[in-house]
Amino acid sequence: MKRTILLDLIILNLIQILLTSVTIMLLASCSPPTEKKDKMTTSFGEYFDIQRDKIVKDMQNKNKQQNVEWMEAYEKRQGMAEKRKEEVRYKKELIECSDKGIEISEECKAYFKKQFETSNAQIQL
Repeated sequence: MKRTILLDLIILNLIQILLTSVTIMLLASCSPPTEKKDKMTTSFGEYFDIQRDKIVKDMQNKNKQQNVEWMEAYEKRQGMAEKRKEEVRYKKELIECSDKGIEISEECKAYFKKQFETSNAQIQL
């Protein structure tokens, strides 16, 4: 009886030593993780990899398209704000000059002339 227990303990110790050495060998043979985080590590087959790459590319194009559209809208809003500032400035000048009885500037004249011509062109259409 003591002999079987002793043999069992020896076998268990050998198994433990074997497992430890195998674990050390596996850890030593593993390569460090790669720096490519954007590349998929799990592959489900060539077809699915191609589909995933296509979806990723389409989403990048969509983001680019949305950024371009937003920028165009932003520039349009900025242009409208500049036109509004110009309009307020010239109207203020017109009112002040009318109150004082003096002549308005050439830029102000050109602005109102342009406004008058565009409004007449719209009426004729």
